Amino acid sequence: MKRSHLAAGAVALCLGLSACGGSGGDTPAGPDSAAGPMVVDLISDPATLDPAKALYTNEFQLIQAFYDRLLTADEAGTIQGYLASEWEATPTKATVTVAKEPICDDGQPLTVEGMAKSLQRSNEERPTMFGRSKAKITADPAARTITIEVTEANPDLLKALAIPSASLVCPAGLANPDQLATQPVGSGPFVLANAVKGSHYNVTARPEYSWAPDALADRTRSPQAINYQVVSDGATRANRIVAGETNVIMSDGPSVTRLQADPNLTAKQALAQGSEGLMFNHLKDLPTADPAVRRAIAMVINRADYIQALYSGQAEEATTLITANMGCQSSNGGLLPAYDEAAARQVLQDAGYTQNPDGTFAKGGKALTVRILSTESDKTAAEYLQAQFAKIGIASTISAQASAAWQDQLYNQLGSWDVAIMGFSTLMGTPASQIGKYFSGSHEDGNVGSIENAEFEAKRTAAFNASTEDSCAAWVAAEAELLKEVDVLPLETPLTYWFGRGATFNYQGSGGTIDPLSLRLGDQ
Repeated sequence: MKRSHLAAGAVALCLGLSACGGSGGDTPAGPDSAAGPMVVDLISDPATLDPAKALYTNEFQLIQAFYDRLLTADEAGTIQGYLASEWEATPTKATVTVAKEPICDDGQPLTVEGMAKSLQRSNEERPTMFGRSKAKITADPAARTITIEVTEANPDLLKALAIPSASLVCPAGLANPDQLATQPVGSGPFVLANAVKGSHYNVTARPEYSWAPDALADRTRSPQAINYQVVSDGATRANRIVAGETNVIMSDGPSVTRLQADPNLTAKQALAQGSEGLMFNHLKDLPTADPAVRRAIAMVINRADYIQALYSGQAEEATTLITANMGCQSSNGGLLPAYDEAAARQVLQDAGYTQNPDGTFAKGGKALTVRILSTESDKTAAEYLQAQFAKIGIASTISAQASAAWQDQLYNQLGSWDVAIMGFSTLMGTPASQIGKYFSGSHEDGNVGSIENAEFEAKRTAAFNASTEDSCAAWVAAEAELLKEVDVLPLETPLTYWFGRGATFNYQGSGGTIDPLSLRLGDQ
């Protein structure tokens, strides 16, 4: 699913703010000029700029410009220092030593104690940030250390400190957290100069910023300003970069092939860490609480056709949740049923469903109807599902929502949907942060499908407590219990492409976002 690419809000009518004055009357040069500003197209309007509440790529893309972190991850996903110079961890405790105490954009210092308070707030807003058990976060100003302790084992404590949601909010922001949705208060390399919701977010570089990670300390060609423009239509983004109206775009649709052939563009490609597919709602009395219905649905989806409907073919088929680029190879690809429409109808009949004269199924006098939940940008995939379900006698309706409304319905309107198109990818890039997060515990823990699978729970617990050598096999065993019951249905793993024109950049961690500190004007 385009879970990271959710479309929301109105799109600016002008092709470029530099052309229509949207960034103010003093906009310098343009995207093809070495003087800048650099122009980066966002795929949708951010719902929030609060790092503790953000969920989507376009939000994290901006958040990284305003905030620092203790750790970061390179393009291979390897942990690197950011403000921290040393770090160590066990499955229940992580300690980092802070090398640099930065200056906030209001001129106040961000101390070790302030960093710990920011992480504490993030953990309160995002209870599963450090695993299912709430973390105890303490600071030792004299030793310049911050320690995170949890009661339930979590091998990803350090990785949790390296992702954008662990961005450090300055004291003034913590004192007035409601402002963080629209007004960042951080110590990062840029500050928000002006913004119009649904149109643009223009940032300017902080000349005093001198605490960048060593690998990005040379900022000779760094832009002094970046104009982030909201351009939700993929074809429009492609046309803009070809015409020289923007420097950087993300593309995952039919424009990829022609952009790859353009000699004026540079490209980076990344495969998401973790697959995407369908979450089934297991709440009692809902149709998808019945394993026969889930199995029948799985048997009527052709992955190649689904990928074409969702991503114009720009994804890889997936039959497991765990993908090879998560450092663990799953052997569970054969556990899900194969495509077979006739067999799918038979599964329903064997479970006591009977066909009406119009071909639809019912049971106990109740029609078999499922409610498909998707984002607006995923509606084409929802329509494919609806057509496929009809082939085997399952009626369906579609709720295609803007990102904020989709999120609200998925997380807060528990019984309002049966099948949700969503992603199971993870910024941390590990099975523990994926299998251990989405399918266990309460709804508040992230188990939006309300899955109850005792065999999975036992193997999940064993996986969290497994040694490093045994961890992969343990998580694959836990995954198998979900797939055997078709509790969830992996379908594809998307390919993300970023294209640059007169600009170079690095991925942050898994490749979902561009590290703003790495942005450089010019082609080298």
